[in-house]
Amino acid sequence: MGIVAAMRCPECGQTLIGVAESSPCPECGTPSTLAERHVPPLLPTWKLVVGMAWPTAVGVAMVLSIIWILNSAVDGAAFFVALGAIVMLLVIGPIKAAVWVHVLMGRLPRRVRAAPLLALIPRSIAVPLLVAAAVAVLNAALGFGACLVTLSVAVRR
Repeated sequence: MGIVAAMRCPECGQTLIGVAESSPCPECGTPSTLAERHVPPLLPTWKLVVGMAWPTAVGVAMVLSIIWILNSAVDGAAFFVALGAIVMLLVIGPIKAAVWVHVLMGRLPRRVRAAPLLALIPRSIAVPLLVAAAVAVLNAALGFGACLVTLSVAVRR
């Protein structure tokens, strides 16, 4: 017995396994082709986590590396590393998270993606923006914590 591919109505999400290709969706009546019905496999969880979290990890590592830079003879490098960490934590991290969420939302049926979430903004736009804002706040907190660690180590020396 072979593996049955996931088949879903692109409009409402109803499972279409066993429904003839020429038949419309039994739930909403939307006709669809075999290519539209096919649900692509989801990426492994570790790839999603790494794809969303690497800017945060790099930003925090950059902040913590300032300890080493302050102890070295490189003048002015701490400013540029701090600037890079701020950009990584507050710009690249939220944008990367929003892009991944947008890609994941593409797997949802059209009805769910197009339904308004906040006022009249479709979910396909509102949810990635909310995720980006949440990641920016989380990254700001992590960056602030890393700055406190850096300052406490720098003050001890």
